[in-house]
Amino acid sequence: MRNLVNIDSINNVVRKTGVTESSQIKNELFFYNEIAHNFSKLVPKLIFTDEEKSILEIENLSENYVFIEQKRGFNHRESYRTISTYMEIQEKVKGSKIKLSSSKISNWPLNQPRSLIINEIETWISSYTFPSIKNKEIVALFKIFFEQSSKIYDELEMNSMGIIHGDFRCDNIALPKNNGKPKIIDWESFGKGSILIDLTVFLLQSVNIEYQDRVKKTIIKSFCKYFINTNYDDVERLLHLASPLISIYLIRFQRTKDKEDLYFVIEKRMTYFYERNLEKIKAALLK
Repeated sequence: MRNLVNIDSINNVVRKTGVTESSQIKNELFFYNEIAHNFSKLVPKLIFTDEEKSILEIENLSENYVFIEQKRGFNHRESYRTISTYMEIQEKVKGSKIKLSSSKISNWPLNQPRSLIINEIETWISSYTFPSIKNKEIVALFKIFFEQSSKIYDELEMNSMGIIHGDFRCDNIALPKNNGKPKIIDWESFGKGSILIDLTVFLLQSVNIEYQDRVKKTIIKSFCKYFINTNYDDVERLLHLASPLISIYLIRFQRTKDKEDLYFVIEKRMTYFYERNLEKIKAALLK
């Protein structure tokens, strides 16, 4: 879908253009026209839009902000600042009168044939040596997930509903060169859904392995502050429920020839996560 959108940097403006049928351009136009004003300091400024021609021009942040390559990954401080910005956006949306329709992301693997996804998962797992886990255990875990995937998705949305970015990774996070707040870019896939999906995507894709445990705790604690009537253990269970969904998505859609090296980095981050959390994930799925 992203190939429908052309992105050019002209002077201090990032210009996105797409064919009329590009749902991503239309979605981001709607985001800027109807929603972004509620947290305008946390996203790039809107410069110009032309809905008829599917043109969107936004502020180019490259002069005062830096973008960390996904291969390098975020450390704990960078992750903490990003999560704080993300949760502030959730607060602003919650305090507004925005009405969003629920958005099931159409290219997520739950819409794909189950046997095909399980086969791809088995192939992924067989290519790695897990020092403390039998490969069959992880394949079995994904099969358990598929048996109750709709129920899990409903539980996630019921307990963590908010505005989701849909592609929440370090490439889409601008970190200020000074002590200001990060800005989140590229809202083409935004909608209403479980914010734990965004946060788990971020954890598994964008956080350097040595900081993953600390960032996981930061996510859970930040979530507990936002959803006041929650406790740490319940939120950790929800995050563990979300993790197979995210991993399946990453396995199914993120591997391309031009990003092979990056794909293997992300695989290693997922592998580490399952080595550290397998029993807890299994307990969450079987509860």
